[in-house]
Amino acid sequence: MSDGARQFRGLRLLQLAELCLNDAGIRTRGKTPYEIAELALSPGASGIRMAGEHSSSDFTNILANTASKALRDAYTETQRTFTPWTQRMDLPDFKSFTSTALSAFGALRPVLEGGGINYTSASDSGQAWALARYNGGIAITYVAMVNDDLNAFSRLPMLAAAAAARLENDLVYKVLLANGTMTETSGALFNASATTTAGGHANLYTGNTSDMTVDADGIAAMGMLEKYINNQRAPVAKGPGLGPAMRLRGRYLLVPPALSTVARQLFSPELTAGTPGVINVFRGQYQVILEPALGLGVTIGDTTTAGSDTAYYLIADGIDTVHWGYLRGENGPAISNMADFDTDGMKLKVTHNFGAAAVEWRGMAKSAGA
Repeated sequence: MSDGARQFRGLRLLQLAELCLNDAGIRTRGKTPYEIAELALSPGASGIRMAGEHSSSDFTNILANTASKALRDAYTETQRTFTPWTQRMDLPDFKSFTSTALSAFGALRPVLEGGGINYTSASDSGQAWALARYNGGIAITYVAMVNDDLNAFSRLPMLAAAAAARLENDLVYKVLLANGTMTETSGALFNASATTTAGGHANLYTGNTSDMTVDADGIAAMGMLEKYINNQRAPVAKGPGLGPAMRLRGRYLLVPPALSTVARQLFSPELTAGTPGVINVFRGQYQVILEPALGLGVTIGDTTTAGSDTAYYLIADGIDTVHWGYLRGENGPAISNMADFDTDGMKLKVTHNFGAAAVEWRGMAKSAGA
């Protein structure tokens, strides 16, 4: 703590307001706590001032700066489970942006004696997405200041940070739960149709054998998801046929709370499957990520997307799957403040510019679980 800040340590909220008023040349002797609070939170109470002088608005600025720092600190510390398996890409504005992927490089061909270069071609495909703006308001009144409710005020930015992180989680996991259409194929993100058919992704496992259980059947179900990812081929630039194998392997296992215990029993490095004599070939291969939104679903605004207690997802590494990002130059939510003349208080506005979208289906597979 700096020497300049040390002198304010331990001050009550109302005492801090009184100091700001005195520095602005506003006398507070004989004034009631309510009058001090009203002066500190009222804009323009000190009238015209010279450049560099303090004003009563210094107090609201101190509160706003404190709130902003508390918001940043709390936001940084709040867990967001999607960051290990997704990729960040900030956007310059709110217009639609297309994340592109190149097709596979054409196969190298034998060169005959005296022959030239066998030229190939490449094409790109893309998935459009955009940022959206979200906000919410919080306020502190002069009654709260008189009551010296500084602890409550300091908690508000923490709650706002948690809300912003929760919104991000919901937006990212909604991508999986909503199972939207991919532009490249016009097929659903997860579907069981063969990749040789229109819109087919061959990355959805359904039926009774798709359950996650602590036995040989559970290991076999996981093997199906691994197979789906292993069998994916890169897109080709043009013409019939499929591209080369992408050689992907599953790395992240996303599960709802209902499957958390089973997933850890099956895939933790220290544990083996529950059936004697059955070797769990996937032990220690996956990073298990527990996400409540997968089971509870998500609600954003007035739209609710249902979750599932039985579905789980396998995500490969080494390939972009879901992009998310902020408005370029930002790193999270922001707080701004404004004096509220009607209530003699101060309004704090929390804004968050964020977006997320699936950009590639080949590195993801889903088991419905039932």
